[in-house]
Amino acid sequence: VLRMLTVLDALDDRWNARLASDMAMAAILAMAAARSAWWNVRMNAPVLRDAGGDMTLVAFVDSDLDQCDRVGRQVESRAHAMVGA
Repeated sequence: VLRMLTVLDALDDRWNARLASDMAMAAILAMAAARSAWWNVRMNAPVLRDAGGDMTLVAFVDSDLDQCDRVGRQVESRAHAMVGA
């Protein structure tokens, strides 16, 4: 998800006003996917811990969610600016 958001962010020089809403929606949906993954990992973390699993996944998902939110909001903000919203 983060890779997709990073690609969207990097494509800003190819945007136009008609594409801005598509880019914003892609960012919003990607952020929703990242949040869904975060919830899934968080809900299953106790099972993973009890089974002696590697808890670094939980830390990774926390960090990844923060990065996804940052980049996704950046893409969405750029779309707002392009359409004057």
